[in-house]
Amino acid sequence: MNSTGSTPTRTSLFESVRNGYYRNTNSDEIPLDKLLEKASGIVRDATVSNVNDNSQPPFSLEKLLLSDALFFSSSYSTGPSQSRTTKPQTSTFHPHTTERGFSNWILPGKIMVGQYPGRVPEKNTPTQTEVDAHLKRVLDASVAANSNSNSNTKTAKVCFVSLQSELPPQDDYDSWKKNSGEIYLADKEWPNPFSHYAPVVKSILAKDKKGKNKNKVAVQYLHHSIRDLSVPSNSSHLRLLLWKLLDIIGNSDGDSNSNSMVYIHCWGGRGRAGLTACCLLTLLNFASASTSTGTTTDHQQQLQTIFDIVQTGYDSRLGSQHMPLALSKSPQTDSQRAFVAKFYEEVRAAAAEEQEQS
Repeated sequence: MNSTGSTPTRTSLFESVRNGYYRNTNSDEIPLDKLLEKASGIVRDATVSNVNDNSQPPFSLEKLLLSDALFFSSSYSTGPSQSRTTKPQTSTFHPHTTERGFSNWILPGKIMVGQYPGRVPEKNTPTQTEVDAHLKRVLDASVAANSNSNSNTKTAKVCFVSLQSELPPQDDYDSWKKNSGEIYLADKEWPNPFSHYAPVVKSILAKDKKGKNKNKVAVQYLHHSIRDLSVPSNSSHLRLLLWKLLDIIGNSDGDSNSNSMVYIHCWGGRGRAGLTACCLLTLLNFASASTSTGTTTDHQQQLQTIFDIVQTGYDSRLGSQHMPLALSKSPQTDSQRAFVAKFYEEVRAAAAEEQEQS
């Protein structure tokens, strides 16, 4: 609720922050030093699960490169929708091409990136049953992460973050209802609609509650529009998103052991989502460096490691090795990778300036 007692229209994170809906800032501009300060609280004594067998190391880019730490077991069939139980009658059929992973971890237990977690416009769209199963796995993953943390609360928290300019926010039920919960793209190349997944999440939570499931999950939605295959419109717009994401996974207090995780998605979960993941890792990396006595770092190699983590995560999705070349990279486009490189240099300069002043 805002100061007037009414709920603001959440058309985008940018407008919501401007209207004072999110705490911690009343400004359109988030300075990089403030982002680094918030990120420092998250990486301080942070744990990276499934990396070194129950160890609790500080944040490290190198540890995240282990593919088994980034893999998330949730996939769907890409076989013909009219006959999912039979294999195509063709000599070129390869069994691995009939399965595609929805998502992967970037920071296990905290940051997940993936494709749209509903039905999508492609011909081989997930079935509603597969969508339901994926969303249930995501919600269950938040519960598992919460139980493995040092949080005292019994309620796990998940924030679904949509970067899609082609769709309304998930919590804008009026816009979705006008389209009967399905939105088709104008281009006839895409035969199927995007389905509204927020009601599915709500239904899953209601069933768990009715079944007296002891695992409680609180869900929220953020919407931050970036045009498909493009980059954020400006740096300040992106910084507001990164601030809120850090606020969520840090439980507003910079506590790395909080009970919150985010699922960041665009359409395919590689372009806009990959860009955002790279920028988050950049902040966490420099924040980690500021809390240690580390030596001089090869920044070109460090930037490449960030790209490698996001790519390794994307490659860990089932069926990724069979994606067309144009869909094989994350971030997907040269302009997106250039945006990340520029952001990395901006953060590096801010971190160096802060270190000099201290």
